[in-house]
Amino acid sequence: MLQIGLPLYCDAHLRRVMPTDGSGLDILFIEPLKSSEGANGKVTHSCELIAGLAAGHNRLHIFSAVDLPFVHMDHIFCSSIPDRGNLRLYGSIVRSLLCKDSSRRYDVIYTRNSFFGVLGDLFSGRIHGTPIICEVNGFFGDEIRLIDDNHSSSGIAAWMNRTLCTVSEQYLLKRADAIIAVTAGIKRHLVEEYGVDEKKITVIENGANTGIFRPGDQEEARKKLGLDLSARYICFTGNFAPWQGLPDLVRAIPLIRDTCPAARFLLVGDGVMREQCTTLAEELGVRDRIHFTGRVAYESVPDYVTASDVCVAPFIRDRNDKIGLSPLKVYEYMGCGKPVVASDIAGVRELLDLSGGGIPVRPENPQAIASAVTMLLADREKRTQMGRAGCEYVRKNNSWEVVARKVGDVCSEVVSRRSRNGRGHRG
Repeated sequence: MLQIGLPLYCDAHLRRVMPTDGSGLDILFIEPLKSSEGANGKVTHSCELIAGLAAGHNRLHIFSAVDLPFVHMDHIFCSSIPDRGNLRLYGSIVRSLLCKDSSRRYDVIYTRNSFFGVLGDLFSGRIHGTPIICEVNGFFGDEIRLIDDNHSSSGIAAWMNRTLCTVSEQYLLKRADAIIAVTAGIKRHLVEEYGVDEKKITVIENGANTGIFRPGDQEEARKKLGLDLSARYICFTGNFAPWQGLPDLVRAIPLIRDTCPAARFLLVGDGVMREQCTTLAEELGVRDRIHFTGRVAYESVPDYVTASDVCVAPFIRDRNDKIGLSPLKVYEYMGCGKPVVASDIAGVRELLDLSGGGIPVRPENPQAIASAVTMLLADREKRTQMGRAGCEYVRKNNSWEVVARKVGDVCSEVVSRRSRNGRGHRG
């Protein structure tokens, strides 16, 4: 679990804070953490996984531009990086790998980003023969295409970005000793479209921090946030990205309002779709029904979820249906004991069916969203039943402790396999 108020160590502390007592693994975790990205799913996933791996007595070298203190600080070494400017960022990571830490041999390199994973492989993996594990949450080509379609990105810079992402993704998938896919759909896509050996791929779903995303007092949360105690709140949290389907939620608001005049909406987060959603809400005459919070600190997100009656995740089909989803927001909603209305997308559908924690609805269909939300708003017993079932399921199957333990097992297996083949290295 993350903890606020402790200092993050800098490069000078490398030898002191990275013990070599033989227990656990030395892991190069090469996923840059930047404050400019806010508290989105990528940053949350990385921080929670780092914390979970450190709690398992592994030692991690991370790269961060922000003060993200962890409980097990004695197992985490941080190289500082610039917050903005990709060329400066790339240069600082390469300098750290080649100069400041050139003599250190890690047990394994772990990456959630193909381009930075390539840097880790080229400047540490190939030099020392370190195995590399690649986690795949999606495919850059799909994400870039959707962003470009919504914001008309063009020109040489956009072309170079797409090309670089595609080439690095293909390179890393070939080089990886093991791949962790967060959905069965991603695994299938890797095998069928990229020709990856399915034996290299392990499916490990995402999770929730059940220490902070847990059932709480709704009235207390509303008072803390200054919200109307008599209203009915519907909540969305996360990155305002094209694949999240927020315009469909906004289009559903007039339908929900007509059935439930007390309905209000909490849209927690920010992103490239913010302006479009605001404009659409004004055109539909529902801007006064929506509270756009902007970026919110990670530890404050549970307050908004707890204050709500129903939580939503209106994902679109494009990008999502092909590879499936393992969305952090849905696990976090359920961890707080809230019923969920989410798009009937592979991964989400199975999660809601297995847990009994929510209602899957037709994607990109405001009427379907509105019908499910209004049904739940009218049935308190149903909301309570679904919330309790979802919470129990997440605590048992999708806490970050469970996820980190599974990831740690994959890391250990890769290192053991390398050692059996006579190619293992220790720092």
